Amino acid sequence: MPSSGGEVETVTIKPELLPDFTSFDRSDPDLRRVYEMIQGALRAENVVEEEARWTEVIERYGSNGSNWANDAVGRAYGNRGNCRSRQGRFEEAIGDYNKSIELCPYSVDPVLNRGVAYEGIKEYKLAIEDYKAVLDVSPSDPAAWNNFGNANAALQNWEVAEDAFKKATSMSDVNFFSFAAVNYSIVLFQRGKDEEAIRELRKILIKYPSFTDARAALAVALWLNGDRSGAETAWYRVEDSRYADTVWLTELRHWPPRLVQGMKDFRTIST
Repeated sequence: MPSSGGEVETVTIKPELLPDFTSFDRSDPDLRRVYEMIQGALRAENVVEEEARWTEVIERYGSNGSNWANDAVGRAYGNRGNCRSRQGRFEEAIGDYNKSIELCPYSVDPVLNRGVAYEGIKEYKLAIEDYKAVLDVSPSDPAAWNNFGNANAALQNWEVAEDAFKKATSMSDVNFFSFAAVNYSIVLFQRGKDEEAIRELRKILIKYPSFTDARAALAVALWLNGDRSGAETAWYRVEDSRYADTVWLTELRHWPPRLVQGMKDFRTIST
């Protein structure tokens, strides 16, 4: 496990080591069985069942000497790490990702997801190194740019975060765009680019009118810019009570300090 000092570790993803899947013996009954087990894990009804199914793959095929085994077991470790990360068991997840990276040094996913787990234990420098490793081999990955922005924002590297979120927004598909775009907007606001931030938030809400995160951020941004009526109108449409909780905004949503303090002041005056 990383130390509390957050000593920086580096990893190099090696796509050239990707196995030749056509070399796998498709007549091997163990290969057919592990494929069925993987499909079963992916269809699991809940995270506890899914974790157990990945563990079964690891335990059954972890010592298999076939040329397909490292790939299958490595992916099982990575997916079990995802299960544990979703349950907040970040250190266990990191252990699984480490094993996945060892077995599948060509795979981006366990490195990206380990970065998320490092963020979960506030090892932001370690997370940044993982995201850099991903971007070295996949420079157009919007998730990596967004996560790189998140980790830098946590360290208050606002200029770096702004650039990362801007890249993530420009590369994102429709399903990811809204999250990257809000992150970009709130860092603009943190950096004092209020008019641009408000304009970006409004653009998001034209496209996604029910996006609570953007609307809550807009309410605070308007209030801090003297538009009390606009702020109250925006806030009236925020139905998620968590946005009134500045601890949640800081620790879990990771809003930047200026917006968090603005929310605190806004709620004090408007209630």
